[in-house]
Amino acid sequence: MKHLFLHINLLFLFIANMHAQNIQLNLNFQSSIQGKFNLFNIDELGSIYVLTSGGQIKKYNANADSLAVFNDGKRYGQLHS
Repeated sequence: MKHLFLHINLLFLFIANMHAQNIQLNLNFQSSIQGKFNLFNIDELGSIYVLTSGGQIKKYNANADSLAVFNDGKRYGQLHS
């Protein structure tokens, strides 16, 4: 959860900086992913990876469509980003 808040705070700081420079950015809400997640990350291609509280790693595409589920997320120890 800490990482989620960090990413959100960085996004708001980025937007505030852009506003101060008179740059326009239009963001549109497209979809949401429901669940309880410990971590999340987005790669360069827009794929979304989430770690559930049960240890599963789930992969979604940029449209939040489920692509894969890896059930052995904690096999090699505690995951972190």
